[in-house]
Amino acid sequence: MQLCLCSNFEDVRQGLHRITEILKSWDIGGDDLLRAEILLAEVLNNVVEHACADLPPSEIDVSLELRGTDLHISVNDRGRAMPEGKLPVAQPGLRGSDCAQFREGGYGWALIRDIASDLHYSRVSGRNTLSMTLQCTEIVMPG
Repeated sequence: MQLCLCSNFEDVRQGLHRITEILKSWDIGGDDLLRAEILLAEVLNNVVEHACADLPPSEIDVSLELRGTDLHISVNDRGRAMPEGKLPVAQPGLRGSDCAQFREGGYGWALIRDIASDLHYSRVSGRNTLSMTLQCTEIVMPG
């Protein structure tokens, strides 16, 4: 499945709704659907908020492919490159009772890394591509 979104929060919100409906039609549900929604919301909102901020509107291409119980996801955009040309390091988890010491934000990459596997980033000809796999556990495969 291919989906093209505009690099703004409204289009991302509508796109996430369409993606959810498609995933449901592929019999992805329960925790797998929730994890897919969180993963895609974090990735797509990061593209809008960081890669495409203050740039003219552009397209974000999302590709989803279900291979067995693995959901392969690719997100492609013309925004700014990742800092240093590589995936950000995830913030450490919240530990201890004094949460005031932690800054707000920056935990999205921890979620992304926790949910997805096979994360790969590349930038070619001014385009960012982030690919990843979500391993689904609740899909009933035809016998």
